[in-house]
Amino acid sequence: MAIPEPLTALVSFLEADADVATLAGTRIYGYELPQSEAASGQMPRKAVVLNPAGGGGVGPGVSDYVEVQHLRVDVFCYGETPFEASKLRLAVHNAFKHLKRITQDNTLIHSATLSGGPIALRDQDTAWPISMESWLVLTSEVSTT
Repeated sequence: MAIPEPLTALVSFLEADADVATLAGTRIYGYELPQSEAASGQMPRKAVVLNPAGGGGVGPGVSDYVEVQHLRVDVFCYGETPFEASKLRLAVHNAFKHLKRITQDNTLIHSATLSGGPIALRDQDTAWPISMESWLVLTSEVSTT
């Protein structure tokens, strides 16, 4: 049995959040900003990228037979300006902060806990503004289907 992909579930969770969707639309991605988006000529604009950040390897279930995983996720929120990137980060922050045990895309997401941030920075390749936070997300390793 395959372990569900937690980033897919987290992307869908954020797409379903009204405040995040109002700001970013459907520009919520796992792992990296798609080349088509970066080359669209419309960047910088609001977009969210969720990226596994390592760590998270402590806690109940991680080193035993309980089928859960702790995943540290870096959340990169792009914006037209640092202020606009921060507005989007706050919307994502609010969505994760109020996440209550939910099934999304056949993945049971138990919780999201702020792990670090916020940090204001610029994309090293493009100089686009980013506001970033890290979250520790607890998900099931068993598909709900």
